[in-house]
Amino acid sequence: MGQLAEGFWMRPPKYHYVWDIGNEEELLFDMEKDPKNDENIAAENQDLIAGFKEEILDWKEKMGIE
Repeated sequence: MGQLAEGFWMRPPKYHYVWDIGNEEELLFDMEKDPKNDENIAAENQDLIAGFKEEILDWKEKMGIE
């Protein structure tokens, strides 16, 4: 609490992706198979995560966020 934090999330129809930049944590959940977000599938889906990160970084650039 009281610390500067930077994090983003995306919620395309099938997935829920959370990127906590400060803690270098990534969470990915398959919302069709795991709607309660019990199983983090980030480790085995780095290709999806790379795409989500690229979309977030593109959005940050368009918004002028450093």
